[in-house]
Amino acid sequence: RDRGQARLAQLPAAGRGSPGPPGARLGVGLEKGRGREVWRPGVWGCEARASEVNWSCPFDPVCALPQAKFELITSEASYIHSLSVAVGHFLGSAELSECLGAQDKQWLFSKLPEVKSTSERFLQDLEQRLEADVLRFSVCDVVLDHCPAFRRVYLPYVTNQAYQERTYQRLLLENPRFPGILARLEESPVCQRLPLTSFLILPFQRITRLKMLVENILKRTAQGSEDEDMATKAFNALKELVQECNASVQSMKRTEELIHLSKKIHFEGKIFPLISQARWLVRHGELVELAPLPAAPPAKLKLSSK
Repeated sequence: RDRGQARLAQLPAAGRGSPGPPGARLGVGLEKGRGREVWRPGVWGCEARASEVNWSCPFDPVCALPQAKFELITSEASYIHSLSVAVGHFLGSAELSECLGAQDKQWLFSKLPEVKSTSERFLQDLEQRLEADVLRFSVCDVVLDHCPAFRRVYLPYVTNQAYQERTYQRLLLENPRFPGILARLEESPVCQRLPLTSFLILPFQRITRLKMLVENILKRTAQGSEDEDMATKAFNALKELVQECNASVQSMKRTEELIHLSKKIHFEGKIFPLISQARWLVRHGELVELAPLPAAPPAKLKLSSK
């Protein structure tokens, strides 16, 4: 097969398997220049027309690696479109902003705009790499370079999960305008019948999904190569970030439990602070006291006179 040739074919939904509604997808156009055919990433947006590189050999191990890399790029484009719905349609709603207080708005949407901006810069670098060489482009070094930026936005967003969920439920119960405004926003065609919560949870899902996509690339990379070394570093960096996010969520959950407990229990003398990162609630529920039964008097044996 001539590796210098590629065919343009119909693309199914880009970002297949990625969370959130399918929407804008990475547009890839074919142009001719300087005696050879090259792939040029096109403009992606709500009106972008989806297209795909057809590698002509879906079961060929040689094609599996670039397909895995291409999936990472297209899924990132779809993910960013979904973030754009959350930021532009919900967070950018004047009616919703007027309904929410500044603190509730911060707790509900957290660092979602920063997550979107970070992902857009990540996708831009991925597109540039794809444009340079569609057949032998690399992505894992780009992932590794962006891991510090991922940590700065994903870790605070994930840690805020407890406040986010509690704020959402409280607004539904206590803010009489919030349910109606939210329902009207969710009825918009841009949401594709998905509720706000489906968009708010996207960063939680994406950071784990990104680790799995890099792992898929790593499995298809030649052993002992520089590409394998770079893919391993990128995978380990994402794995560490996911573990850190999980630990942060668990720590925040434990702190929330102690705060709730401190409001229900009163100690006469505070000999130690109840709320501490080094302390957590092991078990909660009803306490049953087991009292030992009184000891029965020893039985006296009677000897028969017979």
